[in-house]
Parts: sequence; structure tokens; C-alpha cells
Amino acid sequence: MYLFATESHRRIAEAQRARENRAQIVRALSIGQISRRDLFRWGVFSASGLLLCKNGLSPLARSAFAAVPTGTPRGPLFGAQKFTQRLPRLRLQTPMPLRRTTSGQAEFPAKLGEPNAKRLSYHTDFTDSGGTLFKNPRTGRGPMEGRPPGEVFAHQRWDEFFPKVAYVMSRSQVAPNTRLHPNMPAQNPNSIWTFGSGRGAAGSFPPFLIKGRYGEPILTRIYNDTPVDREDNGGFGRNETQFHFHNAHNGAESDGAANCHHFPGTFYDYRWSTTLARRDTINTAATDRRASGPDDNGGLVNVAGDFRELQGTMWAHDHRFFFTAENVYKGSLGMVSYYSGPDRGNEELKDSVNLRLPSGRLLDWGNLDFDVNLIVSDAATDRTGQLFFDVFAVDGFLGDIPLVNLAYAPFLEVLPRKYRFRILAATISRWWILTLVDAGGRAVPLQFIANDGNLLVNPVPLTSLPQQGNGERYDIVVDFSRFRIGDSIRVINRQKMRPDGAGPDRELTLAEALRGDADDPVIGPILEFRVVGQLESVDVPGMIHRATDPDPSVVPAVLTEQIPVVAPVRARLIEIGRSGGGDSRGPNGECVPNCAALRKG
Repeated sequence: MYLFATESHRRIAEAQRARENRAQIVRALSIGQISRRDLFRWGVFSASGLLLCKNGLSPLARSAFAAVPTGTPRGPLFGAQKFTQRLPRLRLQTPMPLRRTTSGQAEFPAKLGEPNAKRLSYHTDFTDSGGTLFKNPRTGRGPMEGRPPGEVFAHQRWDEFFPKVAYVMSRSQVAPNTRLHPNMPAQNPNSIWTFGSGRGAAGSFPPFLIKGRYGEPILTRIYNDTPVDREDNGGFGRNETQFHFHNAHNGAESDGAANCHHFPGTFYDYRWSTTLARRDTINTAATDRRASGPDDNGGLVNVAGDFRELQGTMWAHDHRFFFTAENVYKGSLGMVSYYSGPDRGNEELKDSVNLRLPSGRLLDWGNLDFDVNLIVSDAATDRTGQLFFDVFAVDGFLGDIPLVNLAYAPFLEVLPRKYRFRILAATISRWWILTLVDAGGRAVPLQFIANDGNLLVNPVPLTSLPQQGNGERYDIVVDFSRFRIGDSIRVINRQKMRPDGAGPDRELTLAEALRGDADDPVIGPILEFRVVGQLESVDVPGMIHRATDPDPSVVPAVLTEQIPVVAPVRARLIEIGRSGGGDSRGPNGECVPNCAALRKG
């Protein structure tokens, strides 16, 4: 027994040394001290781009005795137990009204001291002045706005979609005492970079939530308040940033182009037009009441476009070229929910347009009492409990700590009624198959109502969600009225991953997932629902909802209309394969052709 324990400790120590060696290389790469060409020359990478299976370096080297799935020793939990902390609801951001000036600029409330937003960037003025105006206040070198100069990055159709409300957020070091669980150590300021509310604000947990509505264009100003020195990154991540509103219909200048990043001390103005698809070709006169947004008074504001393209559950994230995975994993993400005439976020209002999906009734629109955002992800930590990322896991990096809204395996109290859950898979490599299970180990029925932001034509009854990959959003409705107060329901993950992280392995049965997986702690329960008799309102704090309250929400048999499938004009066969180590860049950093072959039919 003593010999076994000694051998086990030796293996763990060796795996830890391998991780520390890789972490040093990751850090050197992230701050530009070495290049990938150096790694090829030193024999760290093979010609195909794979990390060589060297002892003391590779997580896959036989004598490194690394644990699956992270390729490192297990992340310590410091005594944290599952389902001992409440699920943090996403941080709802407060919109600020904008006023149009006589010169056509968007003016913030005076108390904020924010420079006006405008069609052309301040970079244009900086360039025209020879670099004397609007300097970066932190470095004094470049312009204060990260948006490039000239017409190419001017806000498109600025007057037509003039922003009515604004949000100001800072991407910055995480606030002191930020933890994945109360028992776990506080994260160091540079272990996590996430968004805070307002200029200069520290990054806050949980991630942000923005509520938008059709017919109300939004200006989102993102300050880059990360450290100026690239070395101050906690070992991974890049201090340059770009913000991408995933799947939204926005102009190219506001879409988060991966190469158009901006630097510490600068801001970037993103104008989100809340535009409905095909507005220039369908319902151009905006006469269809279904193509609309709520007006704050129980009515609607009609918009042009195709109501069948209405979007709902969205997300936004850092988009820095070649560092997106690291930066998103580091906490630079949040969710955006769009509200429309049909998807109003008011379950009580009856006007023949509103679907009355589970949400709440205390606000005119966008109620969150019974409409809950869930961000599922996995994480790895080093032996001190700090967030850890391994870029050498080129096939896929998997964590061993399940997170929901960046909290370790939390619980959520629910009333015995219908709830809507908006589920975002925000992992780097992990796939999920999520299933709700009752205390007897039986799957709980649910209704699948939306996929990646768009409503399905008809709700689909299921007992388990389909496989869900990175960036995908699934909206479901769960009826807890079948349970009694005191009952618990757990969300379990049934997707087993390949040990190298290169993709899904197989779907586990309920019994297998409930037993857990010795190789992968993210298999099994990740979230618990507890049925209770009363809850304080999220929308109007101080108001109490009770189990005896009627549930006016419905899930209609028809949610939207199917867009007709058009016969293709030309058929193409695309064969996608793989070569090398999965990196699109060559050993000298140059772009290399991919291995997709295109044949016209």
C-alpha cells in the first residue's frame, strides 16, 4: 500500500512538472517572447504541428501519468461540494438613453462623461490631426477609439439605425474575491478577464446579460482595461480584444472582425441595429404585426423584415484572432436576449401576437422571473486553484470542473410551474448531452422550443437534449408542476469525450452518467433544481411569487412559420478533411491552404 501511494504521488508530481513546463511555453508564446517557428526548430512540435510526446512536457507521454481529461493532475476542489452554492443569475445591464445632437452624434447622459458616439471613429480625427487629438489616455500613443479610420469602418446606415440606448462595459481584470465556489481560492486579477459595468469597472461574475428589442438600435461601448503589459496575463490570454455578437445581423464594422482588435486604454463602439433579416425585401412597409418589438406600454413597434427570422437567445464574446479560445475561456463572454412581438417575455399579455412563453408578468417585456439563462462550461485549475489553460492540447482542451454561469455545480430554486431555460454551451472543446433526471433516476420530459436564437416551428417533446457543441444555444421549457415542494431534479451530462479532446466519444446511458466517470468529473450531475413554495422576484425585488400563484404561461403548438425550402440553383459537394495538427498556420506563421476540396455538380 505504501509503495502504491509513493508511486501515485510520483506520477502526480511528474504530471504537474509537465504542466508547469507547458505553461511556461504558453506564457512565452502569449507575450511574444518566442514563436511557433522556435518550437519547431527546438523539436517541441512535430512537422505536422503536434506536440511531441516528450517526458516532462507532453500530457500524453506515458511516464507523465497525466489525468484525463485535462492532461494534468486533477484540479483541487478545496472541499467544495456540488450543489452547495446558488446559481448566480446573469448580471443584467441597465440601458442608458442616447440623445441625438444637431451634428448627428449620439450623446450619453452628461453624468457619465463619455465622449459622443458618431458615424466616423475618433481614429479619423486622430489621423487628420497628425496624432495630436484624442490620444489613448493610458499610453498617449494612439487614438482613444479602437475603431479604424475612414469610411471602411464607419457605422453603416447610421441615421436609419441611429442608436437609442447604450451600454458601457469594460473588459478588465476580475474583481477581488471572485471565486468559482465559496470554498475555492479567490482568482488572481489576471487569471480571469471579464466584463464590468461602466468605464474602468473591475470584471464581475457572473457574465453579463443584455436585453434588446426589435426596433431599438443599441450602441455597446467596450473599453479595453486589461493590463498594457502583455506579460500580465496570468499565463494565457491576449490583452487585445474584439467583441463579436454571435449570429446577430449587424454591419461589418460592428461585427467583431477577428483582425480588428483594439488595445488597452481604448474603446470600441459597436452599433447593434436590431435589424430583422431581409428588411429590404420582405415586409418593407412594416405592416406585419408579428415583425415587431415591445414598446414599454403593452403595445408593439413594427419593423420591416421577415418575422420568421426573429432571433431570441444570443451571446457575445471576445473575437481576437488566434486568441479567441483563450480569451473566451478566460471569462470574456456574456449573453444577449432579443425580444419581439411574438417572443415578448410577458406570459400574461394577450394580443394575438404574443406567444406567452414562460417568463413572468411584472414588467411590460423581458421578464426573467421564469426565464433563466444558463451558460454551461468546463474549467481546469492549477494546484493553487487558479484558472489554467493549455494551448498544447491541439486536438481539444477539456476541463475537469463543471461550471454553470461560471459557478461550480450550483443549485437553483424553482416554483412548481413552467420555466424557460436558455442554455449556451460556452466550452472550448467539450460537447454536451444534457438530460434532466428526477430523484428516481428517470428522465424528466421537456419541450424544445428554439435553436441558436430562432424559434422552432413547433415545440418538440423530448426526454433529453440533442448533442450540443460550442456556441450552440438551446431553449427549452420544463414544467415543474409535476413535482412536489422539496423535490430535487438534476441536470446531468451524458456525453463522453475522447481522451484527447478531439471530439465526442459516445452517449452514455442515464445509469452510466449518474454513476459518474472516474476519468472525467464533468460526466454526471452539473446543476440541481430544488422545488420550493415561494421565491422573491428577480424582476421586481421585494415581490414574492408563491407556489399557489396561477401559471398563465403557455407553449403554443405553433411558434412560427416555416420558411419555404427553395430548390437549389446549383449543387455543390464539399469534402472536408484534415491535415497537419489542426493549425491553419504554417511553422513561420503564414497561412496555408486547407484540405477542403470543392467540386461543382
